[in-house]
Amino acid sequence: MTQFRMFGDVPLSRASFSSKMIVSLFLLSLLMAYGVGILNIWDKTGFTTQTKIWRYRGAEATAEQANEAAELYFPRSLSELIELTHDHTFDMAMLLLMVGHLFQLTSFTERFKQTVWLASFVAMFLFIWSPWVIKYVSPAGAILLIAGEILLTLSFLTLTVVPLYEMWLVSPLPRPRRIRTE
Repeated sequence: MTQFRMFGDVPLSRASFSSKMIVSLFLLSLLMAYGVGILNIWDKTGFTTQTKIWRYRGAEATAEQANEAAELYFPRSLSELIELTHDHTFDMAMLLLMVGHLFQLTSFTERFKQTVWLASFVAMFLFIWSPWVIKYVSPAGAILLIAGEILLTLSFLTLTVVPLYEMWLVSPLPRPRRIRTE
């Protein structure tokens, strides 16, 4: 399925006002939720590899770190990682499916759309599985987590802003005329 029923074969630029309104409110709500998610990440890890390592492996209580991090960063348990992975896998997959369908209705080439979708899901996998790498393989997995966060943000912005742009700022192309054959 590459199109939502409410649009049929209509590109986003030619959708009805009410369809544009509900989709726009939905996308703006998702952008707001994503922004809060980024704020949450910043609040917990500050976007540094060291704090991401502390978040999943725990902080070493050295003299320098004791005042700053030892109280805040406890090693994540296997149970916590399983729960985090479970929740994020379902939520993010559904989110990418929904915005991906709307993105499908844009005028970009199929190759570009496929590239954005692939980047989105690669980013999701990096974001979801890098905590396991950090915890059980190597602290260097924090670089994968940051790469996943950046790629996911860029992909998500593309998947949401492009449909908004096309709905409201692109002039609709004329409808193709049907030639009657008798």
